[in-house]
Amino acid sequence: MSLSLIAAACGSSSAAPSSAKSTTSGLHGSLVIATQPDLGYSALNIIDQEGWLTKAMPGVKVTWDTVNSGSTVETGMISGNIDVGAGGVAPFLLGSAKGVGWKLFSSLGDENLELVVKPQITSFKSITSSDRIAVVAPTSIQAIIMKKAAQKYLSNPNALDANLTILSHPVAYQAFKSGTIQGALDAPPFQQEEVAAGGHVLVDSYSLFGPSTFNAAWVMPSYYNSHTQIMKVLFAQIQRAMALLNDHPDQAASIISAYNQGSLSVSAATAAITSSTVRWTVTPQGYLVYGSFMKSIGLISTSPTSVRQIELPTLYGTNGN
Repeated sequence: MSLSLIAAACGSSSAAPSSAKSTTSGLHGSLVIATQPDLGYSALNIIDQEGWLTKAMPGVKVTWDTVNSGSTVETGMISGNIDVGAGGVAPFLLGSAKGVGWKLFSSLGDENLELVVKPQITSFKSITSSDRIAVVAPTSIQAIIMKKAAQKYLSNPNALDANLTILSHPVAYQAFKSGTIQGALDAPPFQQEEVAAGGHVLVDSYSLFGPSTFNAAWVMPSYYNSHTQIMKVLFAQIQRAMALLNDHPDQAASIISAYNQGSLSVSAATAAITSSTVRWTVTPQGYLVYGSFMKSIGLISTSPTSVRQIELPTLYGTNGN
């Protein structure tokens, strides 16, 4: 991403805590960070677009990868090709339950995810066997939300499994707009665009699970312990991005629009960033309630009983759940 696009536009560094600006000399090595394509990764996208890590750690080679699913992040982290992964609550819990070993480094914010459907679908009981509903992956948080909704409204968490089709967020939006699919449960800004395309919200994640983290950054303890100073710098930059998102959303929106090479307008980014259902915070939420549900329907055999079991020292004292 071009740093010059935004440097002239908004000078975002002025909004950051002064402690986040200092250069950490003497650090060397490499850092590979993987994100996915939606606004839930805005804090990391801002850091990438503005080049904050390169400026703070000039001796560290920082690489940013964009992938399409939590399973890709998992494969990369297990192999050591990805140092910091990012993704939703469900893939994290599934990986933890099968012994991947990663832990939460930072939440990237809370988000109320919405199932948007065509006008003819007025309730869950009106969904027919031919209606297709998009989620990004069978192990995604969106897929778990669908199971919870099916349990609540159809008395069977697996009742809608055959209706699900796996599509990336951008492809799901285009398919919804064209009428190829009849519903989509994805992420901002796509869920807002689907409503604008004639859809309506049938259910949202907060009504099923309460406020919860949408995406978070994950790190293997072995990498964290051997790269403590690099990890401290990254966490400081995440906090800096959160401050920008909370206190200067117009500047943050300009950066996000530039990161998306103008395909997302500044006004659309601002609307999503300032939505009443969004909370920009490093504190993880919802892991215990999602884990309990996933265990209750047999998706995982063990679930955390305390968030301390699944977090790194960066999050100690943040009172997550």
